[in-house]
Amino acid sequence: MKTTNGPLIMALNCLKGGTSLKNAMTSAARIAAKRGWPTKAVSVMSPDQVNWPGDFTSDWHVEFEKAGKVALEKFLKRNKSHPSIGSKILFQPYHSRKGSVQTVLSELTASNAAVVAVFTHTQKSSGTLPAGFVSSLISNSGVPVLVLNAKAPALKTLKTILFSTDFSEIDEKSFKQALAFAKETGSKIVLTHVLPNLANETMAAYAGIAGGWNNFEAYLEIDRKKTEAKAKNWIEKARASGVTAECDLIQNSKTIASGVLKNAKKRKADLLIVTEKTGPWAAVLLGSVTRNILESSLIPVLVISEKK
Repeated sequence: MKTTNGPLIMALNCLKGGTSLKNAMTSAARIAAKRGWPTKAVSVMSPDQVNWPGDFTSDWHVEFEKAGKVALEKFLKRNKSHPSIGSKILFQPYHSRKGSVQTVLSELTASNAAVVAVFTHTQKSSGTLPAGFVSSLISNSGVPVLVLNAKAPALKTLKTILFSTDFSEIDEKSFKQALAFAKETGSKIVLTHVLPNLANETMAAYAGIAGGWNNFEAYLEIDRKKTEAKAKNWIEKARASGVTAECDLIQNSKTIASGVLKNAKKRKADLLIVTEKTGPWAAVLLGSVTRNILESSLIPVLVISEKK
């Protein structure tokens, strides 16, 4: 994680109803407490969202802040947040998704935030990851994004972290951050890699290995040996840093995302860490591994961008 003692920022929409955030907010607060981060709840609001009756003179900001603070405090109380959680209304002149994302990003910089927490499945009419605010924040945030499913039970412990990886150089950078987080929280790391097969999205019928073409069975065997060597090296690095680490190589999984999630359940993981590699999210990227994990995971997912 970014080396900062700044807060974990919970980005909320205090004007919307839908699914209660009580459990998800409890999970975020427990992760923050385990890591030693103070916690602050913020909500972006604009005058047009609350039918602000006044004009935009020098006095409106003060009066509107009072109304916004009352709305946020009611929201936090309704979701039974811990009394130690600070709160702040973030202003924008007019309501817009792009403006909301930028307003939160500015607050992350101003507060030297360590992590920003966002919440999915919060609307009764939606069963998938919101395509706008959450994905835009992940693409543009300068700090890791903690994604929590509002329909999941509250986190009770933080003993096992599952790190999904393809053992790329990009993932290796994220792994260093994951190790630092695991060491600070006293957690074990389980590396999880889904091996290619005829069904999953990494499959290639033939692959050029070591300068020649091999049939699929030979490719699988060579790939497995290389992966096992990398896994051993990463485990040794983890242990050298004082973190217990293991590795699971998943076979015969239909997709990478399903393999990762099944292993998280099998391992009783408390937190899943992934690296977002797709860049800005758009409709054409709805099938990305990270997005599929976020749409289905019942445990918190910490997303580290490859650009950070």
